[in-house]
Amino acid sequence: MVRYRSATPDDAPAVRDVARRSWHATYDSLAGPETVSETVDEWYDPADLPEQIREATCFRVAEDATAGGTDAGADVDGGRVVGFVHGEYDGDGPARLPRLYLLPDQWRAGVGTSLLTTAETALRGAGASDLELSVLVDNDVGRTFYESRGFEPVERQHSNLGVDSLVMRKELYED
Repeated sequence: MVRYRSATPDDAPAVRDVARRSWHATYDSLAGPETVSETVDEWYDPADLPEQIREATCFRVAEDATAGGTDAGADVDGGRVVGFVHGEYDGDGPARLPRLYLLPDQWRAGVGTSLLTTAETALRGAGASDLELSVLVDNDVGRTFYESRGFEPVERQHSNLGVDSLVMRKELYED
């Protein structure tokens, strides 16, 4: 059984672990394992990540409540963090979705859709009317996921990983 909750700074090690596993599964063939490791180490720095969790408009985790915790993913109830979403809205322009990652064994299980829906609801509640994200052009799994949930490409950019990415946007409608 997967349950969803707001992330806390104590979740930073589990979030970093999920990011590392997901990034390697997704991006090693696109950017190389060394680049992936360096990027995860920088973007998920344990000194910075707890503050990012505290300051986010929406930072939620998905836990497998039936699984025993891993070293990085254990919580007080023994669940294992299997995914997370990070949404930002500063009151101006579109909201941003900088992160949505799952452990590879959770892909296509509905966890990503639930996390995305939760983030969209929170960001709409904060006043956002549009949501924007970036996905690598060659990340077929990610791009297809977002396209099937109403995101459309609006711009092509060169990413920090040395490959092209697409900026995608979706209008956030009231339910």
